[in-house]
Amino acid sequence: MSALVCNVLSALFCNLHISKLKMQKPVKPSLLFIFINMNHRILALVVALFASGLYSYQLFQFEIHHLNSTSESFSRGYFVQPTDFYNSELNKIIEIISHSIRDGLNLCILVVINTLLLFKIRKKLKQNSSVISIKHTNMTNVKQEETVAKNNYETRPSSMPTSSSSTRIASRVLNEKKITKLIVINCFNSILGRLPILMYFIVRNLSTNSLLIEYVGAFAFFLFYFTNSKFREQVRLLFSRFKCKKKPNGLVN
Repeated sequence: MSALVCNVLSALFCNLHISKLKMQKPVKPSLLFIFINMNHRILALVVALFASGLYSYQLFQFEIHHLNSTSESFSRGYFVQPTDFYNSELNKIIEIISHSIRDGLNLCILVVINTLLLFKIRKKLKQNSSVISIKHTNMTNVKQEETVAKNNYETRPSSMPTSSSSTRIASRVLNEKKITKLIVINCFNSILGRLPILMYFIVRNLSTNSLLIEYVGAFAFFLFYFTNSKFREQVRLLFSRFKCKKKPNGLVN
């Protein structure tokens, strides 16, 4: 939850930065001014507290019980058991609301902000590209005039250095293209990663069809497995612990 909110905030701050929003301190500071100029450590703390409060209900879903076993094959230990609250209607409602905020509302806000950001960057790209085209045309005309004046075809008009301002604009256009790709990939990655989780928790709490719940869970699992290298690595590590090992006498451990 904290990571998703920080992702939304970073997109918002980037949008405000590109918009060149002047945040000069007014006589009566607005909420936007206070928010943007808030200390980032305090902002991160507020986000963490909000996420903790939203998911604090999970503390009441399970109980830890002591296991007293008289069998020699089992050692003393503990086991986790769902509480009555876990199976209650209240828990289902709270879980749907919390995951809708985390994986639904945050995702919608992120997509909207990134879409606005994408349009602004594309607009700036067109403006900068037109400036580069004009500068390139002017430089070409100057080179041709110098070539005709000197009547020397061995000069290097095509390799003459461009102006520093044109170089800076070209570099800026390249960086903005990279940012555009990053925004698109980030939006697609967020949609791909959050929607299956949201679908699973909604179906699990609203549907009584256990087969449908298992299908949605399996879909989310295989989607993450084939698209997320970290998830795939952890799954392989988990299953490697359950591999059978043969003992020297041929028995299976």
